[in-house]
Amino acid sequence: MNNAYSQQALENNLHQKYGPLLSLQQLAELLHRSADGLRVALRTSQPYALRICEARVKIGRRVYFRTTDIASYLCHAEASQTASGALTQRQTGKGVRAGLEVPGAAV
Repeated sequence: MNNAYSQQALENNLHQKYGPLLSLQQLAELLHRSADGLRVALRTSQPYALRICEARVKIGRRVYFRTTDIASYLCHAEASQTASGALTQRQTGKGVRAGLEVPGAAV
């Protein structure tokens, strides 16, 4: 439920700032990338690139990305990163890694 709420909040914030569609430049700004770097990265077959490209909409020669789908991807990516970070900590026995604490682990 918390993840659904945070996704809805993120989606609302992105809609207020960018509208229903993000341009490549706006998406690059959101992801803290250069537009050219993002354009090149989206041509790869990496899972994140494929997921972002699913949100792609072409209107004439212009390329846009659905704000709703980008918000969903960002929330999913954050949840996956948090879960994999916690799993990595448990496997390695490290107490603090990537800013996450594991209860009962030696620091």
